[in-house]
Amino acid sequence: RRYVADATPFALRTMSSAAFALTTALGAALGPGVAIVLDAVPDFDFYLPILGMQRFNGMTGPGFLMALLWFIYLVAVVLTFNEPNRSGLEELKRREQEGALEPLQKSEEKATAGESSKLDTTDMFD
Repeated sequence: RRYVADATPFALRTMSSAAFALTTALGAALGPGVAIVLDAVPDFDFYLPILGMQRFNGMTGPGFLMALLWFIYLVAVVLTFNEPNRSGLEELKRREQEGALEPLQKSEEKATAGESSKLDTTDMFD
């Protein structure tokens, strides 16, 4: 979530966070349904290099499917991912700097306005 906030402009942050939450919830909801579908697949054995013979059934199917999907995801990320410009982070830093400067500017304005309205009492008691 932090990465989504850092990589999106402030104007799109709410929509991006909502889309991220939606896909997370969708994945959590679809997982059990996919497990039910995989349970209907007939049992079979297959060979994996290094691991040897493996059995695919209702209990192992979701694990094998997720291993395959995570492997595909890893390959896709390695081949296609480019670090985006973290415009949201830069915009936040700029806003914080502007916000930090505003109170200082206002206090300086008040101080200079207060100095001009004060009476000069240094000569009154001489």
